[in-house]
Amino acid sequence: MSRSYRHIQECNKEIIELKHNGCPVRQICEKYRFSKNTTLYYFECSLQNTRQENKRERRNLIRGNK
Repeated sequence: MSRSYRHIQECNKEIIELKHNGCPVRQICEKYRFSKNTTLYYFECSLQNTRQENKRERRNLIRGNK
């Protein structure tokens, strides 16, 4: 029996939407067949990226750049 592999970012929109709707991490892991550690690490990294983007946007607004 062959296995199929995919990267977690292929399901980016669906995973984030489920998380915002309050779906538990365990259900997300079971639905997309990712490990709990992989999913939690993905949430942590996406949160850090969001914070960095927000920081850049605030800095650009202060400087008057777009």
